Amino acid sequence: MKRTASIITAVLLFSISLFTSLPAQAHDEVVSVQPEAGSSVSAGVIDLNITFNEDVLATDGATGFDVVVANAAGESQKVGCISPLGNSLSARVAIGKAGDYTVSWHSVSNDGHPAEGTYQFKVTGSESVDATEIENCPRLLIAPAPEDPSAIAYATVAVANDNTGIEIAVLVAVVALVLFFAIWVTTKRKRAKN
Repeated sequence: MKRTASIITAVLLFSISLFTSLPAQAHDEVVSVQPEAGSSVSAGVIDLNITFNEDVLATDGATGFDVVVANAAGESQKVGCISPLGNSLSARVAIGKAGDYTVSWHSVSNDGHPAEGTYQFKVTGSESVDATEIENCPRLLIAPAPEDPSAIAYATVAVANDNTGIEIAVLVAVVALVLFFAIWVTTKRKRAKN
């Protein structure tokens, strides 16, 4: 009886540890930013890039993502080309005046959880910048280069993979199976003794 109880306990503990460790996945963390936090860059069209440790959730039209750049007075600068692709979120900003600028961003990690943060960089010098240049977004062409220039590869829609319900159902089924087996073994042994 003690041996059966030990086996059942071991199987239950193993099952619980297996299924409780699966949902505990870390959210996206920032690996690097461009321009680097605290660095200085020249005035003009500046490419921004936030790189994460995992892929971000790509959506049609880059919805669910935002990049805001503000000067020291809190005035927002025009940002364009916001694009999640792979493990990065990129954008462009046109800055013509020297000063301290803060980038605030939010994105959605591949597990569907929102992430956000800020960092600062300095702009040196001044330059007359055409703000429409930030709408001239770099695009990733399908290789080999298509004959039709409108054939552009964009990030596709990804769906958050949330299997929590399935994992719970499997855990309940395993526990029920183990309990059924334990009751069956115990009943069989009692009948054998009688």
